[in-house]
Amino acid sequence: MIHEFRVYDFAPGGAPNYLQFFSANGLPIITQYLPLVGYWMTETGSLNRLVHLWAYQSMADRAQRRAALQADALWTQGILPKGLPMIRSQMSIITEVIRLPEAVASRSQASLMQRSALSETEPKLVDRYGWWSQLPAGGHSPALSEAPCRWRVIAGEATGSSLTLSAPMTAATLTDEGHHGTLLRAATISVL
Repeated sequence: MIHEFRVYDFAPGGAPNYLQFFSANGLPIITQYLPLVGYWMTETGSLNRLVHLWAYQSMADRAQRRAALQADALWTQGILPKGLPMIRSQMSIITEVIRLPEAVASRSQASLMQRSALSETEPKLVDRYGWWSQLPAGGHSPALSEAPCRWRVIAGEATGSSLTLSAPMTAATLTDEGHHGTLLRAATISVL
């Protein structure tokens, strides 16, 4: 399994506007194809930044899913023309899992299983709250916050380094090997 961190930067005040647009319009489309695991907004460091986390079986699985998304006119002609101008910059970091608490690993796997049928002629919208709506009220699960998640960067900036996400629920800290920590606040659409 690989995870992709996608990092989007916005003009001051732009991240909440994009998040509102994406939640209402883009999320129902993109989650038909891509398995969302987490979605956060930065609280420290570079502000007006959104961090998404997606799970894939492999790079081939990622390529297949992204190609299917790009073939959807609702995405390419409806969402992209409105959403892309809001984004100042994008970054993709492909990682392999070093350590995931069992609760996070099983949620990532469940997300992949729910979205595995890309060959259907008419993809069905997956209940966007699906398996993660089973978390306790407030979205906090002690099993998820007890041990940090760790990944090794295999493609993108800082290849070979590692990322750590501690307390991945309502507030988390993403730390790179240089110990640069960024406080993240979970968006309402975040799985973790």
